[in-house]
Amino acid sequence: MAKVALQASTQISPKSWLLAFCLSLFPAFLVVPSVFWLLCNSLALLGIFMLLGLLRHRGTFNTADKALQVLPRCLLFIWCPILFALVDSPIVISQQIWGYPLYASMALAVVVILRSGNAVKPLAILLSWLSGIMLFNGVSQLALGMDMLNRPFNTQQVTSFFTSHDDYSFYMGMMAVIPLYTLYLVGANRLSHLLMTTFVVSSLLITTNLSTWLMSFWAILPYLYVVYLKPSKRPIVPMVVVPLWLAAMFFVVQQFSTQAQQTMALGGYLHDISNMWHLNSELLAAHWFNGLGVGNFEAAFTSLSNNAQLPLEIDISHPNNVLLDVLVSTGVIGFLGLLLAWAAMWRLWQQALPMQKKLALPVLMPVVAMWWPINISHSFYSPQLAAISFFFLALSIAALTQHSEQQ
Repeated sequence: MAKVALQASTQISPKSWLLAFCLSLFPAFLVVPSVFWLLCNSLALLGIFMLLGLLRHRGTFNTADKALQVLPRCLLFIWCPILFALVDSPIVISQQIWGYPLYASMALAVVVILRSGNAVKPLAILLSWLSGIMLFNGVSQLALGMDMLNRPFNTQQVTSFFTSHDDYSFYMGMMAVIPLYTLYLVGANRLSHLLMTTFVVSSLLITTNLSTWLMSFWAILPYLYVVYLKPSKRPIVPMVVVPLWLAAMFFVVQQFSTQAQQTMALGGYLHDISNMWHLNSELLAAHWFNGLGVGNFEAAFTSLSNNAQLPLEIDISHPNNVLLDVLVSTGVIGFLGLLLAWAAMWRLWQQALPMQKKLALPVLMPVVAMWWPINISHSFYSPQLAAISFFFLALSIAALTQHSEQQ
């Protein structure tokens, strides 16, 4: 009876589509930072009013509501180590520290809105269209010399609607997996999965950089398992066919895409990254307990690399690895905090119904891609990445607790 009631209560209404459309504007305006932060502040303000309403009508948080347990914990596990690093490193970028309560308030508003309107599924569908359009626009820039808005392609690297290639590559590495898991959510047929997988993988190979390939690869692996391997009566067949199919796509792209060939030719990039990680170990050894402090990495690393006379043609504003970024910036305390945040989400995942898990996959996997150790692009503590991380974290929590009272 509980499952029947859950299915009946998840029907998508026009109100759900409207709420989903409004929330989809948040990641859509990643390409316009001023509008992105306006939406973030608006949602945060709404979240403050919702928090006051919860405290007023309930007297305290509802202890039976799992969302109101996990969300504050994730905030504290990530934010408290940042504050603790201030003991030894008071000079930091303020927005990278004091913005976290803002992101958490925004996340609270997102959770309440999504659960009240059953809007997780339509939001996943809209985000899938958004990701597909951004990828198609990137391919259009290379293939036609202009994008979908008829603007000429004036740079050497694909930017799509973004202002820089790095931003496009990073956010597509995060969001490109959404259409794949959304097809799984809506129960699409095998042909749809094959076509979408081909489009997403080939587009990423053609238009993005090596760090995106590494980041998105791990997020796609669970999709390949649940769609191709798990339902198969003879698992050995997809275990052989799927890798060959992906390898064939990679070979074809390498033969005909100059952009992909240039990406593969960047062998020195990985060498510089490995050198950077080696130098990071020296910084970590000197500040292993509570780290250098958020925002202090570039100055410390520049001094160290100059002494070592190691010129690096890569972004040195962060350690180029999520785990190293956390360890160097906030030390062992920050690393344990990140593990606790993952543990809180894992426990919530384990307690969710199968239908809730399936609903959460399209919005949870972008968090996995961003927070996975193989992510070597963008600082873990950068304000824009922190805000979008808490946004998708809120989507995941809302999906995993959707109609939890009916369990």
